[in-house]
Amino acid sequence: MLRQYLPRRSLSSAGPIRLASARRQFHSTRHWRADTTRPQSTQSQSRLWPWLASFGIGYIAQDIYTDFPSSNNAAVHGQSELRQRGVTNENLDPEDKELQVYVGLSGKLNDKLGKGEASYPGGPGIERFDVLRLASNQFVEDDFMHGTFPSPWSGLGNSSAKEQDWSAFGVFDGHLGWQVSETLHHSLVPFVSKRLARVCSGVLPNQRGSERSLQMVDSTIQNAFLDLDAAILRAGLTALADPDMPYDQAVARVMIGYSGSCALLSLFDPSTRLLRVACVGDSRAVLGRKSPDGKVEAIPLSVDQTGSNEEEIARLHREHPSEPEMVKGGRVLGIMVSRAFGDWLWKWPVATQEEAKKRIFPARLRDNVKTPPYLTAEPVITTTEIPRGSQDFVIMASDGFWDIVSNDKAVELVQKWRSWKDSGAKEPIMPSNILPYCDVLKQGLDDKLFRDENVIVKDDNVATHLVRNALGGGDEELVRAMSMSFLPPQSREVR
Repeated sequence: MLRQYLPRRSLSSAGPIRLASARRQFHSTRHWRADTTRPQSTQSQSRLWPWLASFGIGYIAQDIYTDFPSSNNAAVHGQSELRQRGVTNENLDPEDKELQVYVGLSGKLNDKLGKGEASYPGGPGIERFDVLRLASNQFVEDDFMHGTFPSPWSGLGNSSAKEQDWSAFGVFDGHLGWQVSETLHHSLVPFVSKRLARVCSGVLPNQRGSERSLQMVDSTIQNAFLDLDAAILRAGLTALADPDMPYDQAVARVMIGYSGSCALLSLFDPSTRLLRVACVGDSRAVLGRKSPDGKVEAIPLSVDQTGSNEEEIARLHREHPSEPEMVKGGRVLGIMVSRAFGDWLWKWPVATQEEAKKRIFPARLRDNVKTPPYLTAEPVITTTEIPRGSQDFVIMASDGFWDIVSNDKAVELVQKWRSWKDSGAKEPIMPSNILPYCDVLKQGLDDKLFRDENVIVKDDNVATHLVRNALGGGDEELVRAMSMSFLPPQSREVR
């Protein structure tokens, strides 16, 4: 049961890539069900609680709980009010339509945050899933997905144990448009699951846990990412190769790969208890785990891939030894990330870019592009075992959230929320000493939105809890300013 925030739609699991364009014409070979029911309270002895929070262009957060019945069929779950997005004002994201100035109306703040939140049951081994999305761009460039798909090991012969579905969670931080992030929303998991099923079917049951098999799974995931990126970029190349293609279709195809997106995908196998995190770009996953002394530790599951990452800088210089000025000020020819989907400005040959500019799309090409591609969509993958009986949780977020809230502080926020919920959550936990906003402004807004003394615990949805405290916590005046008063495009500077 693949759960996504979408109305009833079909999704390709084996057919053509579903590219996001103005025409929104998609092909599919498998149909997925929509579901907007909220989860009921459940008890489980073994839990993985992922919370996904995307901060910057939008917010996303998820919280997942365990041991729901598995399914042999994939399915999509969604909320149409979160997914309406297109190229006309009529299809403008509803959250953006609500962006207006509210002065002194505290109730509107909760309406604004609550509008984008939802809670859902998770897949096998996952107990609960919370999400919050708070728009910033007029066409939201961030996207996300969550759900399950049949275990790629389920086809193994002589397998006595029934395989449980794998769970998937993704955060896609888009830039220069929403087309690539939405394409990842629809197509990344089908690309990965199809290839895993094909490759794993040839593995003998007694070899499943071998080092070779584990490496094979990682390389298959990496190849799936690269195949999808190639398909995204190829869409524009087909437009260049067909002079008879209608101009509107040619523009839509070229625009798909002009935009770009980071991708953070987590895959959980409940049978082996292995959590794989595949990262492309600077979104980040952090695991919260209780140590033997009782303290909950923050364990990074990914490393930011940017022009400030020494390993990424070294890789780029190995690949482009004649371009010593390629990385400056933490950026790769002007872009922050060193890995991403799409972004043909950093991948297509110069001659191809110039042809696209001349014939189809008058883009402003990047200066000093000599030997592309500079960016890659090959993910870096980490694998972590989730012990049975643990109460581990995962926070996944785009870079803007981590610019404000550290790994340790994010884990602390989740722990405070969990303790509050375990105690009955009857009364909110109020801040100890709110710093007046005038004093905040004297110090400057940068990195001052999250403060320990402003932390408040009041939300049933842990995603909303994370976002509220990232934007000012118990200082509702500051939170209202950050979430509602700043309108696009200025809102990009603060959230």
